[in-house]
Amino acid sequence: MSTKHKIESLIENVNFKGKNISKQIGEIPDFPFEHFSDLIDAIKSRHASLLRHSLAIEGSIFSAVGDRNEKIFYFIGQALSWGAIPLGLILAVLLSWWLLIVAIFMYFYGKSIVSDTYNKSIFRSAMKNEQIFCFLYHHNQISIGLSHDKSVHYYKNS
Repeated sequence: MSTKHKIESLIENVNFKGKNISKQIGEIPDFPFEHFSDLIDAIKSRHASLLRHSLAIEGSIFSAVGDRNEKIFYFIGQALSWGAIPLGLILAVLLSWWLLIVAIFMYFYGKSIVSDTYNKSIFRSAMKNEQIFCFLYHHNQISIGLSHDKSVHYYKNS
């Protein structure tokens, strides 16, 4: 199933629960752009910036927007971060306590791989399709920063 179909399925689930997600950016209240093409042009000309708004990583969103390679890197990062803890403890007991330092570095390196992969996937997907952009904006995964007045526009739960 394509990314667009996965997002449409998530939108239907959210709309079913009574929350309405806009399908066009012109429908978003107080959004600084009327058309998706204007937003893309502003980002490319650096008059606007696409920003990550939330630090949270949501697995359901990533499974919908991530491509095959991103999912592989995400899995590697998860395996490094969560595998480092038990592996470090085992090696520390069997070999040397100094290996706990290596385990700590492995944990944080794995977390950075997960975070970088997630962010790149979110940005790539948001720039590709207006409906995906609206979904990510509604779920506070992204926001828009404007360079001329230094304002940041994000979804406000109303």
